[in-house]
Amino acid sequence: MSIRNTLVKAYMRLTNYKASGDELTLEERQKDNLPEPPADVAEKTPCEKLEVEGARAVWLNKQNSKNGALVYLHGGSYIAGPFRDQWLYLADMCRRTQMAALLVDYRLAPQNPFPRGLDDVVTIVKTLRAKGDLPENWFLAGDSAGAGLAMATVYKLRETDAGLPKKLILMSGWFDVTLENPDIEKNYNQDPMLSRGRLSESANSYVGSDNPKNPLISPLYGDVSLLPPTLIQIGTSDIFLWENRALHRKCQDAAVIVQYEEYPNTFHDFMMVGFLPEAQKARKAQVEFLLKS
Repeated sequence: MSIRNTLVKAYMRLTNYKASGDELTLEERQKDNLPEPPADVAEKTPCEKLEVEGARAVWLNKQNSKNGALVYLHGGSYIAGPFRDQWLYLADMCRRTQMAALLVDYRLAPQNPFPRGLDDVVTIVKTLRAKGDLPENWFLAGDSAGAGLAMATVYKLRETDAGLPKKLILMSGWFDVTLENPDIEKNYNQDPMLSRGRLSESANSYVGSDNPKNPLISPLYGDVSLLPPTLIQIGTSDIFLWENRALHRKCQDAAVIVQYEEYPNTFHDFMMVGFLPEAQKARKAQVEFLLKS
């Protein structure tokens, strides 16, 4: 574990990051949402907004789509985002891969519970594919809730016989919104970011009147056998460690091509904190995974 990672975790504990987050109102949790790229990203990276049937997205470096396109779904417990760090992550991945990237600004709960966010992603993907604006060599990535949504997107595209992404990247994924796995408690005090109470509140907002074990909500309960080659990355201090391990086992049992990486003592969504050596290592692994034939 790097010194920087140790210091960031210590800072979050000293500032009571987890507990203070529990006290925020919905408006406070959503106030840092950035549906458009921050200025320093927009200045360095060509950006283009699009809207299809109310579903919104933003292209980064669209001119590079001939090299491939990375469709990205942000985390935020289904109720918030995208955030500045996520825009910076995506711009960095564009630079590293020389691909285009598409951030889908899907609708958020509780204003828009399931399935509206998922519908937005599927609408954008299917429309762009039909128009030829999304190339054959497109990839899908997501962090936290966005990783769960990415898996759900693959399931939904499979249901409708639509083309699937070539590869899938899942970072610090939330794959089971029931929070019933008792092993969550093993990492509860290790993860300085997320609390079970806040996650439960967000899950209830997102699920609405549906069944939380619906695989389109909790992808861990779905059939993973037709997933494309998948990269799973998780920190060992992450509250979601155990469900990521469970997903890895399911993929292995189903003979899915899966690359699984655990990063010792790193916290939830560490890949978004670009100055961490662990984040740099994880991003390098993502690039190698995407570019590998």
